[in-house]
Amino acid sequence: MIQFILGALVLAVILFVLMVKVLREYERAVVFFLGRFQRIFGPGIIFIIPGVQQVVRVDLRTVVLDVPPQDIITRDNVSVKVNAVVYFRVVDPGKAIIQVVNFLEATSQLAQTTLRAVLGKHELDALLAEREKLNLDIQTVLDQQTDAWGIKVSNVEIKHVDINESMVRAIARQAEAERERRAKVIHEE
Repeated sequence: MIQFILGALVLAVILFVLMVKVLREYERAVVFFLGRFQRIFGPGIIFIIPGVQQVVRVDLRTVVLDVPPQDIITRDNVSVKVNAVVYFRVVDPGKAIIQVVNFLEATSQLAQTTLRAVLGKHELDALLAEREKLNLDIQTVLDQQTDAWGIKVSNVEIKHVDINESMVRAIARQAEAERERRAKVIHEE
């Protein structure tokens, strides 16, 4: 009899430990009841029924996503490598879990293709001189597309634009020819 009571007590303690979940201030729990979305729980202690309810934790802090270097051909047919960084956060945990399989991977892939698409519409001079405008354009496009996933893109920064060596020499020759032309005009005047 004592063994039965002791066994039941151990089983109750194990069940209680499995039922209790503690969420930090920056976490939310998306709870599914028998596979169907039930609700989102906030920070603190929550109780779930093991085997019947499943919990997916979602971090609400800002994610810094490094976009790997992308080969881009600008509108004036110059090949450059551009990398960027994207700052985003989850604003709707339910959508982030239900609407897309892996919101981190999906945002990364979307950032890469958007970077190529937006920067490919501009010339090299604009790419080098108007970074703030291009950052805002990329952010706007990304934010519109990730809104359905419950994600808010707060900032995009183009980190580095790498021009190949032959193009650097060609640009230098063009700038030198322009300086010589100006010098001739000034000399003639």
